Amino acid sequence: MYWIFVKNPLSGFKRLADRSRFWYFAHRLLKSAGAESKALSFLERSLQSQTGHPELHLEAGRLYLRRGQLDRAAWHYHLANCAVEPDNFIAWLEESCAGDQGGILGDRSAVLMALGNWYLNAGEPEKALTCYDRLTLAGRGAGVSVLNNKGVALLALGRPREALSHFEEARNAGGAGPEVSFNTGLALSKLGRFAEALKHYDRAQRAGLDSVDILNNKGYVLYHLGRPREAILCYKLAHRLVPDDLTVLNNLAACYERLNRLEEAIAAYETALRFHARDATLYNNFALCLERAGRYEDALAHYERAIELDPQNRIFRANRGACLVHLNRAPEAMAVYDRLLAEEPANQFVWGLRGDLLAALGRDREATEAYNRALGLTG
Repeated sequence: MYWIFVKNPLSGFKRLADRSRFWYFAHRLLKSAGAESKALSFLERSLQSQTGHPELHLEAGRLYLRRGQLDRAAWHYHLANCAVEPDNFIAWLEESCAGDQGGILGDRSAVLMALGNWYLNAGEPEKALTCYDRLTLAGRGAGVSVLNNKGVALLALGRPREALSHFEEARNAGGAGPEVSFNTGLALSKLGRFAEALKHYDRAQRAGLDSVDILNNKGYVLYHLGRPREAILCYKLAHRLVPDDLTVLNNLAACYERLNRLEEAIAAYETALRFHARDATLYNNFALCLERAGRYEDALAHYERAIELDPQNRIFRANRGACLVHLNRAPEAMAVYDRLLAEEPANQFVWGLRGDLLAALGRDREATEAYNRALGLTG
């Protein structure tokens, strides 16, 4: 019997696969087929076996720019000897984008999108909006991602009406995803259109979005729609996801207060303070709740802690004055109001508090004058 030996083709393929040219050409084929993620993986394999090839690093930099991964793009442009250091890459990218015609950066629109997203995440919405506007001028303004991100930037700039129009345009362009629905709800909420906002939050949840942000914002609109019990459920679910979230705990306490469930509100504030012991607004809000519960001494201590953390806050100081009235320390309260009015003579809130105190003291003529000032009737 003869044995026929057949050469295993797999071993030859493996040897070929170890060669950088295979990875490079595979990357080219995949890129032309639109499989950029796979193409980039093959290009990285090629770079592992070939060092000192700036054209390969340049190609990798372009691909990472298209994907919005600026950290990896910066590294490859640096290795491509493009006279750029990773720590000044954003400035270099801005400058290059103004004049590059595709030689170094590749798809200029993709670069503008990546820059806009970077600025948006960095808390610079004005710069982000500039990048997105440049995209629009380049003929790329109708994309869902661009429209959505422009809307987010406009929201951050306090322009909810314009933001809403961009989110609506994104939905009309096929952007039915949960993020667009959530952002639409947020814009409507900021415009006080709470019932409409709730519909969009529900739509985002049905599409699979489940996060602390959506639960917190849904709770907010339910509270303003007079449905605090449902809002509490949202805040409790959000609290389970992120137990130390200050906004969630503060809002949960506010719902309990609205339902006059003061002990539960106090417990929520106490939990919040365990995580955020230096938040002045939290101490002020807790003090207001303690006053409602008739615990004026405890409330005063919390007002004083709030003022210690934020000495210039006139609301905290005025609230402390009102608490002193409840403790029958009228002269101290009047001194607080006088100091505040010396700093801000037109403060109508403080004039109202002063009028209440004067009326309680039987000083009716002075109380009337104070109330007139509180209403803006006299100068």
